[in-house]
Amino acid sequence: MTPLQRAFLSTVLRYVALVHGRGDRDGELASLRALLESPQGQRDDRRRWRRLALALPATTRNTDLQAPAQIVDVGAGGMRLDNLGHLRLRPGDRVVVSLLPPPSAVRIDVPCEVVRAGPGSELGVRFCGRPLTLHRTLQPPLATRRPGGTARMGAVDDAA
Repeated sequence: MTPLQRAFLSTVLRYVALVHGRGDRDGELASLRALLESPQGQRDDRRRWRRLALALPATTRNTDLQAPAQIVDVGAGGMRLDNLGHLRLRPGDRVVVSLLPPPSAVRIDVPCEVVRAGPGSELGVRFCGRPLTLHRTLQPPLATRRPGGTARMGAVDDAA
């Protein structure tokens, strides 16, 4: 992922968090909106938000299944993704799209709603909730380690 793609994705996620969190910190929402809105006066672009082409691996999850996916592009309103034919999703279905931007060990879960099923396995989704950040590095606490090298599953390590 290039620095430009990382910055755009970070801006989109921050914007979505503020919109769905119903908060604005000293005009931050307005300044993010100005950065993300498409320039006016373009006839071909009917989108409200700029889009960035982004080939980023992801995971899609509905209530029953989890499957790999690929993000095709992203904007402040949603994203286009290729679910690689693993999940049968229709407009109106709710899914969670999980991102693991390299080289990070932090997974970002973004609640989405399918708004369009395109050709093949491509989907158009809109953001419908705040992004959630989950730390994925799990280590058992020292007190739960057992002799012989076995351990019970421990707590989430927030230091990662």
